[in-house]
Amino acid sequence: KAVERTAHRLKGSAGNFGKSKAVMAALNLEVLGRKGELADIDSAYQTLQNELRQLQTALSDWHRTEVLA
Repeated sequence: KAVERTAHRLKGSAGNFGKSKAVMAALNLEVLGRKGELADIDSAYQTLQNELRQLQTALSDWHRTEVLA
């Protein structure tokens, strides 16, 4: 249940930034958690982590160009 809840929250947060790949990765993790199918959880987590890193990079780039300019 903790995996499901956390992934659900991350899905909403990523959606606020319009990052559909991160949303889909979080949704996949959420569904795995809901179903209790933890065999593929490491791969799903890695995918989500990669997508969130890309979001973090995009936000940092935006901050440098828009806020600090």
